[in-house]
Amino acid sequence: MLRYRLLLLLLLGALILPPVTAAAAEAIDNDVLTREDGSARQLRIFREALLQGSTEDIRVDAALGLLLNRDQASREVLISSLHLPDNPAAARAVFKALLKTRSGEMNVDSPDLFLEPMLKVLTGSNASLARDAAEAMLVFEFDALSEHFYTLALDPSLDRRARQTVIYGLQIRPEPEAINLLIRLIDKSDPAVAQTAQAALQEVFGVPAGTHAEAWQQMLKDLRQKSPDELRRERLLRQEMKLRQMQAERDRWQQLYLGALDKQYDGADEASRTALILDRLGSELEPVRLWALDKIDRYPSNGQSAMREKLLALLSDESRWIRLKTARVLNMMSALNPAEKLLQRWRVEQDTEVALAMFEALGEACFFAFSPGSNIELPEAIKLETLEIAEGYLNAGDGEIAKKGAEIVRKLLELGGLPEEQATHFLELLAARYEVSGTLALRADILGMMARLCDDGAQRERAAVLYRPYFEQAIGVLDNPPERLAAARGLSTLDKGLALGLFHEHELMRSNSATLRLLVIEAAEEAGQPRDLEWLADYLAANSHAESAAEAFRAICRRAEAQVVWQWADTLDKAGTHGSLVRELLELAEQKAAADENEQLLADIRIRLAQWFVRRDAAEQLADYIQRLDADDQVFTFPEATAARVLESLLAAQLIEQAAVLLFMCQGGGGQYVQCLAHLDAFFASETVENETKQDLLAELAQGEDGTNVRFWAGKVDIWRSQVSDQPDAEEAAEEPELEAAQEAT
Repeated sequence: MLRYRLLLLLLLGALILPPVTAAAAEAIDNDVLTREDGSARQLRIFREALLQGSTEDIRVDAALGLLLNRDQASREVLISSLHLPDNPAAARAVFKALLKTRSGEMNVDSPDLFLEPMLKVLTGSNASLARDAAEAMLVFEFDALSEHFYTLALDPSLDRRARQTVIYGLQIRPEPEAINLLIRLIDKSDPAVAQTAQAALQEVFGVPAGTHAEAWQQMLKDLRQKSPDELRRERLLRQEMKLRQMQAERDRWQQLYLGALDKQYDGADEASRTALILDRLGSELEPVRLWALDKIDRYPSNGQSAMREKLLALLSDESRWIRLKTARVLNMMSALNPAEKLLQRWRVEQDTEVALAMFEALGEACFFAFSPGSNIELPEAIKLETLEIAEGYLNAGDGEIAKKGAEIVRKLLELGGLPEEQATHFLELLAARYEVSGTLALRADILGMMARLCDDGAQRERAAVLYRPYFEQAIGVLDNPPERLAAARGLSTLDKGLALGLFHEHELMRSNSATLRLLVIEAAEEAGQPRDLEWLADYLAANSHAESAAEAFRAICRRAEAQVVWQWADTLDKAGTHGSLVRELLELAEQKAAADENEQLLADIRIRLAQWFVRRDAAEQLADYIQRLDADDQVFTFPEATAARVLESLLAAQLIEQAAVLLFMCQGGGGQYVQCLAHLDAFFASETVENETKQDLLAELAQGEDGTNVRFWAGKVDIWRSQVSDQPDAEEAAEEPELEAAQEAT
């Protein structure tokens, strides 16, 4: 199966291969290709792919295919490719293929055939290819290499670089014999060889320079007790430890440098900060570019427009982290008009996470550009392509990705500007995704977006018709509260009356969700009936819903009859709570009763309203209320007990004019109002009330002495006048003792 897979890959790769160069064609003996059967054609394909494959993977697969053939012709193609000075890529592919045979189930037949040409490459002029050859020689047993390596390392005819590569070939070997050979090379007179061998041993074991030979011999003795696998594990652990140390050192210096940048940034003014960010966005160091992007993300600068070109260029950065961060920054900077560049980069981005971030920024950029009032002009085609991309994400299996696709679809649908057919397609697309949502969270999220489309935007009418059945069905969902909440919002948007009916049916006013209860209260405010006052009353004292419940209570009462309003005002008043609401309801009931000409109800309401002012010591408001009643064309008289309490409150506040108005109203009742007269007697006899205030009241009362009915205070006015004339003013009374004392002293 592996052979057929390789052949298929190479056939596809060969379709795009350029012609084989003349040098390569002459270098390989074409006699091995004279056969015309299927194996010859396969061999020809492998050869062409090895020599001229468009990618390294194709060339390596071709080399593996030739190794699997295990015939003389294939071996000659492979060995000949190692002698091509103008095609190092072919030799490198053979070396990598040989290495792959070490970890797989394949065995290389006659590996000795490759030894001589590989040794030539090892000491050749191409340093990179020489290291590849050294690594590929791991397919050989060390016994076959030891003498060659030792001789080459000491060969004075070879340049220093070639001998260093030979020592590298020894360094990567796991056998103790290779380590022994390196130790032997330390003692040689050639300083270059000795220095390179010692460096190789330090790299392998971490032993300090200058370690004496006896220590190396003891180490070699210990190594011989271990297997090659054990040696490989120890070397790997040592390399990992060294790598961690290097990374820690790198991170320390990086933090120091970035900390210095932070201090420089914090101490700079706005213009200097912008210049600093612009400069660091072009840094060769990835952490510094990330630092600059982070500053833009957290502390947007006034120089955003100057950053546009730099940010758009970073979308093509070689680092995925830079591209990812840049996309997220642009997601918050749609005013820079990055849509076209984002779309261009999204088309070629291979990293799925980065592509998703670019798509989110693209969606935001389109939403910003096509929103009313935007001065950015984009082709409609970009918006349509963005919607098509969003459709793909919406239908993704991952819920979070699908949510992001749905969100962009919702935003662009709200803007309008789409043909009816396309708008309907994307509206239906959201509904279809909701129906097959794999998670409860995604169902709730998408239904919430459907509710928003019904509330605002260009598609609300179409959305209302299409989505209403989904809301009606989901309002009964019990195992997914967020989905139920989204359904409630959708229904409230469509029709408050319909919504309230379904809320009652499913008893949502008793829900544990405060947000859901608030939606029910808001629906009741617009469409509630008197029967809703019963459950609303329970929320009037609730801290979380008191204000909303009171507003809904008022709205329903404004639509209700006078008797209903009066009864609820009376109920709340007797409960001793909701004082201001009680007053509003009493005044509303008064207006309704007056409009209905319901005299008995109107009298009861006025009495209760006056009593309300008295109980709350609201003398000023009580005075205004008495004045308003006096201005009313209808005759109204308080009962004696109520009138007495009102008079007492007005007199205590020295609201003389309103007290007189009340007395004239009571006079019209025809009775003596004994309790009111008692309050008047006490008022005129009081030593704490100034004479001027008493005289003001007498002056007001005198206006009614010529009236037809003065029975209320008949015979009392003269007595009160005499009391007032006999009493000195409070200031005069205070001055008399001082005057007497002065006279006695004289």
